[in-house]
Amino acid sequence: MTAHLQAVDTQRKRFFFKLEIEQLPDAIWAEFIANSPLLNTTGQDKSEFLSLIESLPNPALESLIQTLKKIRANTIRQALAQSSDSSTEAFLSESAFSNDWLSANEDAAWQDL
Repeated sequence: MTAHLQAVDTQRKRFFFKLEIEQLPDAIWAEFIANSPLLNTTGQDKSEFLSLIESLPNPALESLIQTLKKIRANTIRQALAQSSDSSTEAFLSESAFSNDWLSANEDAAWQDL
């Protein structure tokens, strides 16, 4: 990837990360702060953090993005786990079965249907 494309990609990541942080509910923001060593030690509020995103080094930005993704995924899993309908169960089991479904053996077995 050229240097220009890398710079554009980094700008895009920062833009969308800032947008996501702005829209975070307070409960998820609190969990994000608690699980982010960078934020946990500096004690920034959301507006202070938004102003610092542009100056974060890329590895720190990537780490924070991954932390937020994990928190969001856990929040979704918890909400789905509390639901009791069959579509939720199907959704939760889909990722477990996807490795089997996407195999060459499975494709061969269903080829004639």
